[in-house]
Amino acid sequence: MDQHLRNLIELLKGIEKKAREIYLLFRKRSVIPHHKDFWAGLAKDESVHAAFWEKLKKTGEKRPLKNPFYDLQKTINQTIDLQARVTCIKESCRKLDTQEAFLRNAIILETILLNPALTVLFRSASLQIKRKTPEATYQDHIRKLVDFARENMETPDFLLYSLALECAFEQSLTIADQISRIDGLEAIIPICAWCKNVRKKDGKWVRIEAYIKDHTQSEFTHGICPDCEHKL
Repeated sequence: MDQHLRNLIELLKGIEKKAREIYLLFRKRSVIPHHKDFWAGLAKDESVHAAFWEKLKKTGEKRPLKNPFYDLQKTINQTIDLQARVTCIKESCRKLDTQEAFLRNAIILETILLNPALTVLFRSASLQIKRKTPEATYQDHIRKLVDFARENMETPDFLLYSLALECAFEQSLTIADQISRIDGLEAIIPICAWCKNVRKKDGKWVRIEAYIKDHTQSEFTHGICPDCEHKL
């Protein structure tokens, strides 16, 4: 597996583990059993996410995984910044002791984690490893948090926070959909005017079918168009 892609997967796994630790802290400091169960449930979700990244890493060690990002290093840098923000939230949470504070920071945390890059990688991985990804259950994860906030905090600011989280989730999916359609294709593709081969970033020339297949989720099926059929 490409080392850069491996680094990205390791970063994402580490972020999920930090989120799990935050929710376990909230569980430990909660008093009401119902609240404890809720935070334990969110922590379990994060464990599932972290386990997925670990499985994906091990799969990549056995066979190559396609990189769905055109600028992988930029995605890694953004994920490093994301990790730093989650770490700051984790440190600040050590001082919290009320459900109101727990919920506010949980909503902030989940809003930060709504990075379209995660969804893009989920979708790319599901096609390559033929395995269900956390994307299928992440909407339930967000819904649990929003419903809990609305049930336990009826103040206008928390209603606004929960609405903002829902909107951020929908926006993240929309962006991921758009990215998945182009999946790394450049705005200008260097193509040979004679043979129609395409030059990759490393300078190598490949057939256009291979280039598009490497940069999108598309597959090719070949036939003969009417014009060419007449020439045969």
